[in-house]
Amino acid sequence: MQFGRLEERITITAGTRTVTIGGLVILLCTIGPLTVFVFLPQISGDQLPDFQPLETQVRKAEFFAFLDPIVADVSADVSEERAFITELEDRVASGENVSWLARRKLNRIAAYYEVDTEDADIATAVLPTLRQRVDVVPRSLILVQAAKESGWGTSRFALQGNNLFGQRCYSDGCGIAPTGVQPDAGFGVAKFSSVDASVASYVRNLNTHPQYADFRRMRQSLRNANATLAGTVLADGLIDYSERGDAYIAEIKAMILQNSLEPGD
Repeated sequence: MQFGRLEERITITAGTRTVTIGGLVILLCTIGPLTVFVFLPQISGDQLPDFQPLETQVRKAEFFAFLDPIVADVSADVSEERAFITELEDRVASGENVSWLARRKLNRIAAYYEVDTEDADIATAVLPTLRQRVDVVPRSLILVQAAKESGWGTSRFALQGNNLFGQRCYSDGCGIAPTGVQPDAGFGVAKFSSVDASVASYVRNLNTHPQYADFRRMRQSLRNANATLAGTVLADGLIDYSERGDAYIAEIKAMILQNSLEPGD
């Protein structure tokens, strides 16, 4: 009732429109939350906690608990892209034209996964290549490689650069200089703004780098057979991830089994 009386008595004229106090209050209530949202600080992603003080078993549990939702988010993004590729393949196979918006999205995904679309046929070249590249990495493999490469989140590269996978960068002065490596070595250990970015970069690396072509072929074979993308199986495709070769792969598989991660894939 109070707003009703004010509405009858007081008006504010803006240009040719008359806005009542009641209407103004409703308008402010409507745009207020939006205004607050616009000026909220941008969240760049999860930062790595300090796992060093924790007892070994607690550290392992906390490390996996911290990383699991990040892995789930990254995998969900990849799955969404894969669903788009699959849908587009079906539409092209049925003779439909690819819309401008669909082609724009396709080009963005192709650029991210390093697939050349210029002068390439969508049906016979672009989409089949993307189908092999745009796919998830098993949860167990991500968690165990992150643990192995970062010392369960305690390595210098993890703490200083959110780098859980030992990924390198190759531009001048990039990243963190490894101990014992000459300044002119031509590479550094990459720094990431968040753990999310590190996980996403690792997944992209496995999905694009020529060294992991066998990994992608093995994964596609499992897909074609409607089989589970098991980390203990696909680990064999990462023989070039470490100079230790077979010994490294055996250790990764053992860690997956020891930590009972396989059922989660």
